[in-house]
Amino acid sequence: MAEMDPAYVLFPGDAPSKPAQAPDWYQAQRSAAEQRLTGTHDKPDAAAAVVFTSERKAEAPPPAGKDDDAAAILFRNDALKPDAAISEALAGRMEGYELDARLSGEGERADELASAMSSLTADFSKHGTSEHDVKDMMELLHDGKARFAPPTETEAGEAYSRGMEVLASEYADEAAMQTDLAIARRFVADLSTVSPGVIETLEASGMGSDPRMIRLAIREAKRRNYR
Repeated sequence: MAEMDPAYVLFPGDAPSKPAQAPDWYQAQRSAAEQRLTGTHDKPDAAAAVVFTSERKAEAPPPAGKDDDAAAILFRNDALKPDAAISEALAGRMEGYELDARLSGEGERADELASAMSSLTADFSKHGTSEHDVKDMMELLHDGKARFAPPTETEAGEAYSRGMEVLASEYADEAAMQTDLAIARRFVADLSTVSPGVIETLEASGMGSDPRMIRLAIREAKRRNYR
């Protein structure tokens, strides 16, 4: 089996965090991630459009008389209502994590968790993520949280090996497994871009190499047309 460098199966150990001052390239990167999370993967890279502004082509204005203009899309009533079941599933666990962080004096982490809960609720609601999968994900995070402390480097390495071993036993073809892992990692990376705190939460809970979490990520990535 090919050697892998990441400390966790679902993301590299050196995953970049959001810059303190978000420059144009970061905003473009976030926009591109949001585009992919909608299931659209064949449009030009928004980050490249910002970096190479001289090469951008003027976008054609929307046809006159169309009802679905930008204002209608942005302020459509149903676009502002998150799914209640998904919101409850996320809040049921993440609000507790946020409170724990604040009580421990980790204000910055608490803010990240609050932001992640809000953006994940919006993303999962908007894109039709299964309520059952959201609940399973939160239960897995809760199981990991019960450790009371993030895994050590040695423990993370052992979890990585166990996770890869379990996954390898489920695939007849390693190439197919690596393809599924690649799309899951891209999905998690994009989700973390629009919901800062996702990777940190997976890392702290030790769930970044758990086969159950990986299966959920693969299933959701495929549902959103990652390939």
